[in-house]
Amino acid sequence: MLLINTRPSDRAAGLTQQLQAAQVSVLELPLLELHAMPYSNELFGLYQQLEQVQIIVVVSPTAAQIGMQYLQQAGIKLSVLAQVHWVAVGKATEQALANYGIHSHVPEVETSECSFLARRRWSSIYDGSFTCQQY
Repeated sequence: MLLINTRPSDRAAGLTQQLQAAQVSVLELPLLELHAMPYSNELFGLYQQLEQVQIIVVVSPTAAQIGMQYLQQAGIKLSVLAQVHWVAVGKATEQALANYGIHSHVPEVETSECSFLARRRWSSIYDGSFTCQQY
């Protein structure tokens, strides 16, 4: 079996190594690069509205890191966002938020590659003998 890993280069290695250890051939083909939007007056204005937000959905560890950097640049302390319910897309994002002291909820419908590969349909294609780590 050949699996094409389209994750950005800096996030592809862990999954590729795990799959290769399970005898899965992997071709790394990063289709995008993650770059922060430049911090701007528009972003500053949006960050100033965060005190009124009830839910923030964070889609990746990179988004968590950049978001926290911009929070600091906006001069907003995390403690001001105590009312926010944080949602993390994936366990790696949950861990990234936890590194900032944020407790988040991960939806039961997990969208990570580990969740995808763990499904019975796919694990029957390879021997399913590896434990996937979140990256």
